[in-house]
Amino acid sequence: MNKKTLYIDEALIEFAHNYSQQTGQSISHLVENHLQRLKDDMHPEELSKETQALHGILQEHTLDKDIRL
Repeated sequence: MNKKTLYIDEALIEFAHNYSQQTGQSISHLVENHLQRLKDDMHPEELSKETQALHGILQEHTLDKDIRL
């Protein structure tokens, strides 16, 4: 991992510190997760590994009745 310096508003730093203590997550972890979600939102066609594993799993099964939502 590479270290990076971020310049962030002092109020956000205080919020992040309090939030990280409440949730037991490091600020680095919070920032990384948020950035990953932003990246994923920009590329919705890319499926997660979990979703890829489920893709087509019911393809061979038929339903006894028509289900409408």
